[in-house]
Amino acid sequence: MDEQEAYFYLAHAEDVCDYKGYPIQVDVPDKSVILQSMVCGILSFWSDSIVDVFGDPKNKSIFTHPFRKTEGRPNLDIINELLETTLEVHAPDINIGVILSMIYTIGYYKPENRFGSSGVRKAGDNSSFEFIHYFDDHNLSIGPFIRLFRGSVKPTEDEVHHYLNTHENNERFKREGLTEADIYSFYDDPLFTFNFIDFVKEHPGIHYHLLCREVPNYCKKGAAKRRKLSAEVHGHSKNATKKVIDYAKQLRIINNIKGLENLIRTMTVSEIKLLFNDMLHTPKMFRTDSTSCDTRDSPVYFIRRVMDITKMDPFVFRDELVKAMNHCKVRGNTYEFADAIIKQYAKKKKRSKTRSKTRSKTRSKTRSKSGSKRQSLPVTL
Repeated sequence: MDEQEAYFYLAHAEDVCDYKGYPIQVDVPDKSVILQSMVCGILSFWSDSIVDVFGDPKNKSIFTHPFRKTEGRPNLDIINELLETTLEVHAPDINIGVILSMIYTIGYYKPENRFGSSGVRKAGDNSSFEFIHYFDDHNLSIGPFIRLFRGSVKPTEDEVHHYLNTHENNERFKREGLTEADIYSFYDDPLFTFNFIDFVKEHPGIHYHLLCREVPNYCKKGAAKRRKLSAEVHGHSKNATKKVIDYAKQLRIINNIKGLENLIRTMTVSEIKLLFNDMLHTPKMFRTDSTSCDTRDSPVYFIRRVMDITKMDPFVFRDELVKAMNHCKVRGNTYEFADAIIKQYAKKKKRSKTRSKTRSKTRSKTRSKSGSKRQSLPVTL
């Protein structure tokens, strides 16, 4: 692999899950290494500096040979500094494998109303990278859209040009430009969307998978377990946990409560506790000008909501509940108050489990009877 290539993805990704709600783990293809930094479910944002250091010809040998040394320093350490992250190493001889994901190569960042350079790039290719602000008051012309893929190996600039010029809406594209709906429709085309592992198999080398990897709602819990395992195996669970906590705090700041609660459902007890203590000492996360613990922006409400939406034993959050009560200046024995609240939640969860088991048994009996009836029916061809 002396002449191996290193690939960098300017795109988005989504983890693929099985019918039970767990991310699908696959082996790393032979003759390839996958270096991955982004925690599944956490959004990432490209910066021009990261793109520039990867495309700089002076850095090519560092990226293509991450396990060698440059001037006495391990290249992987240099890469971590250049990309401002801590990379997980996934290789055929490392047992953990890698999560299967789909790659969406169009770099459209909706919250920022902009397009970024797109596609898959090779290390050392300093092709110009264009960032185009868009959708303020007009559509995007097809010329600038095609140039987003300049230097890309998948799809290539020529392939995108051919795609648009042979598209059934080609005349409208030329006349009016591309709308947001047009862009999203392209995600269904195999030219712009592909299976990550399939691409690795077709292009042996070093693959830098630094993408944000969205997680489908039905896969949240399984993704959390897989994320925790990955962090422990690679020895930097603190770094992974910090990413989760920083993202959770950001969701709180922008008042995306649904997103925050979905994320909490995927978190471990230790992660939730770290998040709460971090929020408690971060200005403006909770109200400090009120003695009421009943408001939605109080820390007590936050912990009670955690008890409500997670499947964990409420008692594990006793200390956090006491801290929350002290924060909003509850008068009296806060430990007694906390124990009373926890008992309520414990009873509630116990009733919920009982109902769930009863429904499960009923469904099982129904399926069993239905199956027996089906077996007794004559077969008609």
